[in-house]
Amino acid sequence: MTKRMRISVRKVLAPPLPILLCLGLLVACGSAPEPNKKSKPPALPKGEVLLAPDSSKRAMLVEQMVSPEPAPVMESVAGKIAYDETVTARISAPVAGRIVSQLPVLGAKVNAHAPLVELDSP
Repeated sequence: MTKRMRISVRKVLAPPLPILLCLGLLVACGSAPEPNKKSKPPALPKGEVLLAPDSSKRAMLVEQMVSPEPAPVMESVAGKIAYDETVTARISAPVAGRIVSQLPVLGAKVNAHAPLVELDSP
């Protein structure tokens, strides 16, 4: 009662064959780093130079610590301020006093007879 069974090679290898081919391709595509190849130095920002420690150009450089110094807020310069009489208006107050507040912001358009400033008169 022994029956000879014929097992086809196709039936045994058919399911894992695509997986094995894909794994073989993945392994073949990868590359191992070359041990003797020197790595490139990192890219420096524009305008910067990196000198080797034994460079002869280092003898020409002087290194110093930087300390903060106060700088003037405004520079005094000679100049002349001119305004256009066609787009400016002269205003005056009937009483003497000090300006307490300026009502419209500088450069805003105002209507005729609109208050411009608040005066404090003694």
